[in-house]
Amino acid sequence: VTLVAAPGAGKFLICHRVIEYLTYGTVAYTGSGTTTINWAGEAAVVGEIATLDSGVSSINSSDDTSVYVQAANAVNKALTVSSDAALTDGDGTLTVTVWYTIEDVPA
Repeated sequence: VTLVAAPGAGKFLICHRVIEYLTYGTVAYTGSGTTTINWAGEAAVVGEIATLDSGVSSINSSDDTSVYVQAANAVNKALTVSSDAALTDGDGTLTVTVWYTIEDVPA
């Protein structure tokens, strides 16, 4: 799922902080998936943030966004969120808030 659209040629997104709020519904998700924030499915910006099958409402916060990637994996790439497992059956809602900046590729 796209969180922030690709910024355009010669630019890249830097993720500074992520907060996820899982609002538990009436049925827990099955699976043990954890969410990851990444550049268009390429390199992880933030590692495992939330476990979605906990069966309770929860808040997860991360400002540990230190990563090393090849520029080609980040320049003009969207910030996306994905899970490492197929999650089924649940009816909760995950709200993701991202603090980010758009940076220019140095000349």
